[in-house]
Amino acid sequence: MRDLDLRVVNQFLAISAAGSFRGAAEALHMSQPPLSVAMKQLEEKLGFSLFTRSNTGIRMTEAGAAFACEAQRILEQADRAISVASAVAEGRAGALRIAFNSTAMMAFLPAAIRAFRKAFPDVTVTLTEAISSETARLVGNGQVDLGFLVSPMELMPNVGSEPIYDDIFLAALPTGHRLTAKPQVSLRDLADDPMVGFTNEKAPVFRRLINLACYEQGFEPNIVQTGSHIHTLLYLVAGGVGVALLPSVISKFAYDGVVFKPLSPRSALLSIRMDAIYPSGNASPTVAGFMSILKAKMPSSGRSTDA
Repeated sequence: MRDLDLRVVNQFLAISAAGSFRGAAEALHMSQPPLSVAMKQLEEKLGFSLFTRSNTGIRMTEAGAAFACEAQRILEQADRAISVASAVAEGRAGALRIAFNSTAMMAFLPAAIRAFRKAFPDVTVTLTEAISSETARLVGNGQVDLGFLVSPMELMPNVGSEPIYDDIFLAALPTGHRLTAKPQVSLRDLADDPMVGFTNEKAPVFRRLINLACYEQGFEPNIVQTGSHIHTLLYLVAGGVGVALLPSVISKFAYDGVVFKPLSPRSALLSIRMDAIYPSGNASPTVAGFMSILKAKMPSSGRSTDA
């Protein structure tokens, strides 16, 4: 019965263990009359007798013995329910759904996920790869708990954000390119080169920044091929299709046929910021736990550690 008082159930089990009302009352640190009244009310609520009473004492009925067995399970389940709910409330259990893009995964997510799993082994982490606009929608609709995207991005009113990572663009050149011998290249050096770039649908912020930076240098980028993923662009560069401007985090990986060069002078336009976004006004303890670990992994420069 949903309105069963667990306190009374516990009293009943104390009587079952003690074999008498008096012994149970002493164990419970209460007087015997209220205990007797509570058992009478429990029997009335259940609709059957739990005890047979006589001048010599009490004896558990067959129904009472069966109820005692199940009542013990009820209390154990109640304890478990409290324990599980407490773990979830404190962020020690439950689920954490994260949406990310390739830049976040290359820059800082692996170390943070590894540390989070170690600190919170009972939290199930689910990862969804998505472009920034899709991440904004997923968080806004409550389909994921935490997202990482390139800023600026229009967010729903129920979504909060905070900056988490900064990066700059560099030039990705095919092996044998005329500029590979230079320690650094200027954006103007690439004015006559064919370029490969992200599709506007997949990375509108990147496309806009690159276009503006090129316009600032007096030329329009000659985009001859587009791709949806950063690795696709690198393969296109390696194949000699064109040069590319990409976040510098990609340079920590080795790609056959590709040479990375810093840009100088550095344009303020060719920098990106990644934000963490999450539902505002109702902070999830699992999100708070993950963000705490992530920030501990991020030095002041905004680059992640490998530990």
